[in-house]
Amino acid sequence: MQTERLEPPVPNELAGPRELIQLQAAALEAAANPILISKRDGTIVWANKAFEELSGYTREEALGQSTSLLKTERQSPSFYKKMWETILSGKQWRGELVNRRKDGSCYEEEMTITPVKDAAGEVSHFIAIKLDITERKRAEERICRLAQAVENSAELIALADPDGRISFANQALLQATGYQESEILGELFGNTLISRNNPPTLGEEIRVRTISGGVWRGECLGRRKDDSDFPVFLSTGPIKDSQGQVIGIFGIGQDSAPIASVLRNSCSSPRRWKRWDGLPAEWPTISTISWASSWATATWFWTVFPWTTRDASSWNKSRKQACARRR
Repeated sequence: MQTERLEPPVPNELAGPRELIQLQAAALEAAANPILISKRDGTIVWANKAFEELSGYTREEALGQSTSLLKTERQSPSFYKKMWETILSGKQWRGELVNRRKDGSCYEEEMTITPVKDAAGEVSHFIAIKLDITERKRAEERICRLAQAVENSAELIALADPDGRISFANQALLQATGYQESEILGELFGNTLISRNNPPTLGEEIRVRTISGGVWRGECLGRRKDDSDFPVFLSTGPIKDSQGQVIGIFGIGQDSAPIASVLRNSCSSPRRWKRWDGLPAEWPTISTISWASSWATATWFWTVFPWTTRDASSWNKSRKQACARRR
């Protein structure tokens, strides 16, 4: 098989100095990133189209102005002092800051400033290449808030990969099970968090149904580090990437032992209930329990507490029937 030989370009095909300068200027103008060129004192001498779109200033409005045109008070004086010391010494500076558009709105940008030296080796100009990171920062902030909510939630929350290996467990889950984070990460949730007193295939059933059907909800036995069991309402779901592919599983659980204990006590002491529309002081209010985390919880609640406008005798009869079923 013969390969085509590439001939070197002949001299007249090479761009001359003038053509090369024009090519460089055109490249800077067409760049997607906003680019600004300023003198040593910060006076703007050139800006590309992307800069106009980002800042709202036309090139004519920006030329001759100081780069402080975009400055906000979000950065301290020491921030700018260090930046200028760096670039005036001939070193490149890179960082994130908040600047202001012509209309007064602020945006976050990532900027790299490169000094340009003259024939004598002195810094004469600066080239600033910018990148609008406002949306990225908002997304990062949202992720941070969600992470804090999950970490500090009273619900038992865990994440796993599609194979069921645990990649995250929040503090509530670690406290409820007695595990350290290092002891649980990388372990199969079916072997670690699901009690052996459940049906043998329950852990795999939860994993497969979550990946294929998108959800699993029900009551099962959780497992602590000391191998003891505790009842838990569990709800699982898939984690998908931008293409819709399942890349993980999440599980949200709620220890149902306190609820079961209160119900057992209420069944054995009917006189504790004064009216159908009133709850005893010992019963936890709805606001303190996340019923929405499990459909099974909600179904159970309405079975035991038929919240209608029936009179007290009808309510008492329904309560006794519910208690009898639980016996």
